[in-house]
Amino acid sequence: MKRFTTSVTHCARCGGDHLAVEFVPFAYPPACATHWGTCQKTGDPILMVVRQVEVLVPAEVPQMPHRG
Repeated sequence: MKRFTTSVTHCARCGGDHLAVEFVPFAYPPACATHWGTCQKTGDPILMVVRQVEVLVPAEVPQMPHRG
């Protein structure tokens, strides 16, 4: 998994909201998290679990008939 940036609402460390927190995967993840970021207010770690999900996309999406 790669690093990514996302917003955080109701931060577990400060209770506030952050617009852009970078989350980094653990090299050796603990049982409770796969990624960590840093609270922009306190500097404390924010832990996150990211699960990989397979997304299936049909080869061709049927078009809706045009109304008009």
